[in-house]
Amino acid sequence: MKKISILIVIYVTCFGFQAHAQSGSRPEIVQDISTKQEFKKVFEHKNEMKYLGMLPDVPLIDGLEELPDTGIVFDKPDGRIAESFFYSEQVSAQDVDYFYMQTLPQLGWILTETPSIPSVYLREGEKLTVKTTQSEEAVVVHFSLSPQLKK
Repeated sequence: MKKISILIVIYVTCFGFQAHAQSGSRPEIVQDISTKQEFKKVFEHKNEMKYLGMLPDVPLIDGLEELPDTGIVFDKPDGRIAESFFYSEQVSAQDVDYFYMQTLPQLGWILTETPSIPSVYLREGEKLTVKTTQSEEAVVVHFSLSPQLKK
């Protein structure tokens, strides 16, 4: 499974995002995956959905675990500021990116750029950044929430 995940990440990074970035369209990640059944396993537990502790309205993909002592939350008049790090040896960075590209827009978050790493979402004056980093052993996901800068 690790070899498949690493190959998928390399393929999408090298080929998938380049072609879609040139066309200006969102990458259809699922179409590039030869093992769709393996990919679907990541999303099959919708009824057991967990949410980020710092953001109770942002779902947590199954398999991510919060890194201890990395979460901070500030609530101030200008808006919330929150940050937390999660990791997983069970899902890949591609799984995480796809999950949030599909899930967050359903919750009112708007993806700002196509494609971008990190992914930046906007909603009701707030900016949510989701940055994934893949290593051979695990994926680390950095969630960061801040007030949206007013222009």
